[in-house]
Amino acid sequence: MVHFRDLEVDEWIFEGDASVDPQYQVYRDMRETVKGNWRTFNPRTNVLWLHHIISKIIDNQPKKAHSTMLFKGFEELADRLLKDYGNVKAILKDPFFRIKK
Repeated sequence: MVHFRDLEVDEWIFEGDASVDPQYQVYRDMRETVKGNWRTFNPRTNVLWLHHIISKIIDNQPKKAHSTMLFKGFEELADRLLKDYGNVKAILKDPFFRIKK
């Protein structure tokens, strides 16, 4: 069973300024992905949200963290998310999540 909210009834979330809060662009990208049909499951929408969350983590790190391997890993993962993956399950196979022995 897919639980959903028909976001078409909340037009304002598609009209927000993405330069103020990037989530407004995420909503527009999701709308384009689902073509206005929020009832059907589309795993790409989860990828869009994950990219948004990782971008927020990256953007809110102190400058001194930018040189760490974890930070660089997050940046590389964010770069790959939207171009390489269509669902979150596939993302979990990304090299970022491989446990190094």
